[in-house]
Amino acid sequence: SILKTNNNALRIKGLPKDVYQLKVHNVLGKEVKNVSFTATGVKDISLPKLVEGVYIVELKSNQLVLNKKIILE
Repeated sequence: SILKTNNNALRIKGLPKDVYQLKVHNVLGKEVKNVSFTATGVKDISLPKLVEGVYIVELKSNQLVLNKKIILE
């Protein structure tokens, strides 16, 4: 699952050990964050300073593709 801990961070839980690619896009499709990481269990990802609004988080690995909408207030 992907949770917003605050407007500057995301927490991703339940990750099997793998290499992941995380992308964050605004509603217009512009990529605002792109990071690769290796994780097991829980991973915290810091976000850049973003304006309020709706963003799409895309998480990919060899075994997983997950898209989630987050709202920054």
